[in-house]
Amino acid sequence: MSDTTALYDLQKIDVTWDKVKRRLLQIQKLLGEPEELQKARAKVEQTDAAFHEWHAKQKNAELESQSLAARIKETDDKLMGGSVHNPKELEALQASLESMQRHRATVDDQGVEAMLSAEELAAQLAEQKAELDEIESAWIAGQDELKVEGAKMKRNYLALKKKT
Repeated sequence: MSDTTALYDLQKIDVTWDKVKRRLLQIQKLLGEPEELQKARAKVEQTDAAFHEWHAKQKNAELESQSLAARIKETDDKLMGGSVHNPKELEALQASLESMQRHRATVDDQGVEAMLSAEELAAQLAEQKAELDEIESAWIAGQDELKVEGAKMKRNYLALKKKT
């Protein structure tokens, strides 16, 4: 074999080696989680946190409303029961009853608002999770292909390295 043929073969190996090395670097970069997937995951987490916050507000409003309902019933029973005879005490109970009823109406409105927000967020969350699953599935499928190609490139790289 002449020197020029050997040099030419070596140059071909060297060029191929560079191509394989470059592609391996690309594959390694692509094997990382893409920004689109990270953004979709962050969006789901943010919506999930907001959903839990509004759901907790709804539960708190329900519990407060139940507590106020019990106190309203108790105060109303006192007023209607005839156990209180002092007119000033009756007026105070009546004022307290009206105040609790107004407060309960406000709490109920807050509970409805929280419930509607939680329902809206639950629907958004379901859509976002479906979108995330789609993106993740496509990414995972691509990852398998890249891993196979990466393994093939590594074998080629090692084979070329042995030739030099």
